[in-house]
Amino acid sequence: MKFFDYKEIYLAAGGNPSLMLDYYRSSNLGKDWIKNPKVLADFWVSDRHKAEYLGFCALRPYVDYVNYGKVDIAIVDLPPWVPLKLAEENPYLAVTDTHIKFIKET
Repeated sequence: MKFFDYKEIYLAAGGNPSLMLDYYRSSNLGKDWIKNPKVLADFWVSDRHKAEYLGFCALRPYVDYVNYGKVDIAIVDLPPWVPLKLAEENPYLAVTDTHIKFIKET
């Protein structure tokens, strides 16, 4: 597990996915978390998808993981400014009728 600050990384990188990953790798502080950071080493996944994945990770409350082991996001909890299509196209995520599942973190 690794903690990071997605907002800080996004702003520092100006939204550039490659720079976001560089900043993420050097970051160890923040309220956002990824359970299995090794997935970001997959060479076959684009930097854009990896950066978007970090964004989806940042939407999850850590307290839900600690108390219930929950790693997925209910679709109803997805902020309106985040298109569901991003999750549908991300190779690290699976979308069901009710949830966005983090397939590499269960």
